[in-house]
Amino acid sequence: MKDLMQIIKVNAILMLLCNLVTWAEPVLVVSKQSPLNSVKQVELQRYFCGKAKTISGHKLNLILQVQGKTHADFLQSYIKRSPVKLSKTWKKLIFTGKAKMPKQAKNDGEVVAILKSSPNHIGYIDEKSLTDELKKIKIK
Repeated sequence: MKDLMQIIKVNAILMLLCNLVTWAEPVLVVSKQSPLNSVKQVELQRYFCGKAKTISGHKLNLILQVQGKTHADFLQSYIKRSPVKLSKTWKKLIFTGKAKMPKQAKNDGEVVAILKSSPNHIGYIDEKSLTDELKKIKIK
């Protein structure tokens, strides 16, 4: 019985360590050619909610992922909104004519592809999807 408890404890610890190793966080990214290097979180929130047309003085086109863990985690961590609330915000802006819908991507791969072909965009991906052609933006 003592040995069984020992095995269970070891397995639990290994599972926790595996989760820590494979977990990555969402990151804000732009093309390597973009002059943007960092952004204040307050600016980021205003930009992602359609309240600002530029971000740190740069006019970039926003890419929003339409669903998924990266989308939810990024919004919760940095924008402080749920996906549903952000969607409602954009629908209202579009309906009232104050904004056009940002470019949408289904996943990290689509965001990376857009950023590679159009350096004037900004988006977010899981850190594991970061490539040499992209620049991670520091959020202050």
